[in-house]
Amino acid sequence: MHKRERKKKLILTLKNNAKLREEHSTKVGNEHLTAKTLWGRLVIYLREHNQVILHIVCGDIENVKYDGDTLIISPEQKNVVDLLNEKNNYDELKKALAFMGQEKFEIKLDEKVQKIEENIKTLKKYFSNVNIIKGDNKNE
Repeated sequence: MHKRERKKKLILTLKNNAKLREEHSTKVGNEHLTAKTLWGRLVIYLREHNQVILHIVCGDIENVKYDGDTLIISPEQKNVVDLLNEKNNYDELKKALAFMGQEKFEIKLDEKVQKIEENIKTLKKYFSNVNIIKGDNKNE
């Protein structure tokens, strides 16, 4: 491969990588951050500001992503969603994220878990006399 061809290939690769980074990150303050990087910083912020319960709960949440400029936080457990949506906890998250330059965020149950919950409701509707046992779905 000639020097010129290698240079063109390198430039294309760099452009593609930059485009990919932009699609999976958003500008927060003066820098582009992925959702996971921002979330990691949030967990550290919570620890440093003595928000022990939120630090522990948020430290276990792995499913965070951007939808435009909105951070989508998707815990896998309904009780975690409820805990984060409690007024005091929600206000602490809002304050922490605003401190880092992230104004918009949503907390909603993970889509896979949501579908499972809907399927269980449907099954209970049709088989009300049958006991339905939920197993660990992490291996699916």
